[in-house]
Amino acid sequence: DEWLNRKQNTVETFGHSSYYIWSINEQTHQYEKYIHDDKFAICGGGFPIIVNHQNVGCCIVSGLTHNQDHQIIVDCLKKFKVQCNDK
Repeated sequence: DEWLNRKQNTVETFGHSSYYIWSINEQTHQYEKYIHDDKFAICGGGFPIIVNHQNVGCCIVSGLTHNQDHQIIVDCLKKFKVQCNDK
């Protein structure tokens, strides 16, 4: 549960997927100070749900590698979008 909370905090604090934050940090070290902060998880698996330009929630996945956690969310959101467009 704590790891999920950390991913959610990352998404809600920075307004981007946790994988995006990880990726930017790999390039620029912009989020380096948060890596050892136990409130955040700078890795994949957290994704913002944005409706009408407002963050209304998060989708959080954990248990696989952080790349796989992120990809599961992306795949599910793609399927959801297709289903919504079919209605």
